[in-house]
Amino acid sequence: MKDDFTAVVMAAGQGKRMAPLSVKKPKPMIEVASKPIIEHLISQINLAGIKKFVLIVGYCEEAIKRHFGDGSRFGCRIEYVTQTEMLGTGHAVMQAEHMVNDSFIVINADMFVSADDINAFINTPGCVLTVQDVEDISRYGSVQIKDGYVADIREKDPDSPSKMASIGMYKFNRSIFDALHSIPKSSRGEYELPTAIQKLIDDKKEAFSVFVCNSWRDVSYPYDLISFNKYVSERLSFHSYGCIDDSVRISGKVSLDDNSCIKNGCIIDGILTVGHNTIIEENCSFSGAVSLGNNCIVKAGSRIDNSIIMDSTQIGYRTFVSDSVIGSSCSLGCGNIIASRSSDGKLHGCIIGDDSKLEDNVIVRSGSVLNIGTELPRDSVYPVL
Repeated sequence: MKDDFTAVVMAAGQGKRMAPLSVKKPKPMIEVASKPIIEHLISQINLAGIKKFVLIVGYCEEAIKRHFGDGSRFGCRIEYVTQTEMLGTGHAVMQAEHMVNDSFIVINADMFVSADDINAFINTPGCVLTVQDVEDISRYGSVQIKDGYVADIREKDPDSPSKMASIGMYKFNRSIFDALHSIPKSSRGEYELPTAIQKLIDDKKEAFSVFVCNSWRDVSYPYDLISFNKYVSERLSFHSYGCIDDSVRISGKVSLDDNSCIKNGCIIDGILTVGHNTIIEENCSFSGAVSLGNNCIVKAGSRIDNSIIMDSTQIGYRTFVSDSVIGSSCSLGCGNIIASRSSDGKLHGCIIGDDSKLEDNVIVRSGSVLNIGTELPRDSVYPVL
């Protein structure tokens, strides 16, 4: 049955809430555990037995196409459709109308679901909606359930009496396209997928059962990446295709891609994932869940805790980074402190956008967000109080 299934992955949006990290790349291509968010998702769908994908792309679509190509490198087949206008989730699904069979799944690209949950979800008969209980229902479609089926679904309704959210994974048949073509635009000027689902329910054309998805993790804001990185890293299969010198002390786990190197005297106390062609020089230390992207350099004596360092970024000598996300192609000088203690004595992280350059001995205070291309001079403190 799975041979007939297609996974339609919605990856067209920019993800403005993820700025500044989503300015130069679409949100699904932001790296977590040394790989784009969408790659972790596609890997799980693939493990569940689905090999045919349609990616709905739009913003910075070439970044996604370059990374995945035709999918053969990932053991699947990938086709692309461009959503030229951002007219909502329903409009995104309509782009795949001529590329799917009678039964298919739709899933948001900026989330994680385990292969086991995807497999169980696929095997649930009929049309299916995935749900999870959330604290802030205003960020999601709210779902009211009766006798195990969807009774009511509303798009981002803060006044909904239900705290059960539609979390962005659906199993449809082709009746969804009839409903999508018959609904008007919403007050937001979009074709809303929940409106089409509700129409099918009200017209008694389809009944949607619910699947509670406990492995679901959502990524909406930059600081969500820190906890998401930990969650994903804990579930990775670990490998070492690079070089780890004999005196490196490891009390956690390390996953090291090809042509990467960890040099003498380094201490790894936690989970460290490292991409391709990354060099970690002598006497560096890592704790918590740390992700280093491709083509990075971490200079000697630096300490990185519970952070994400994206592709082609250099961390200078004796620099300290904690609970932070550093974008791509950044340059941090020697002796930087990224995330100092706040007035409550706790350590909070920072977000640094792509292409930023910090000279030597810079301090970036807790909770700071630096836009892309920020430059901070030697011995400066940001922000100045």
